[in-house]
Amino acid sequence: LENLPEDGEEVIAILSHEQARLHFWIDVALAYHRLGNEADFVRILETCGANACLQYPEYLQDQMRALDTLAAYYVVQ
Repeated sequence: LENLPEDGEEVIAILSHEQARLHFWIDVALAYHRLGNEADFVRILETCGANACLQYPEYLQDQMRALDTLAAYYVVQ
């Protein structure tokens, strides 16, 4: 967690450039949430659907996890 950049935009750029699988995006978003950085948590989850690599067998489960995580956050807010 201590190695995460303070700016979530930098992480989004890296994950997009590397075409990281969706589950990596979710894990990074959750790390920002644990650090109390809710803005980047939301930004990463909202961005991941359009920018993450979805070319792997489990992507549908990861897609539901991302949407469920974001929905749960908004329900609590």
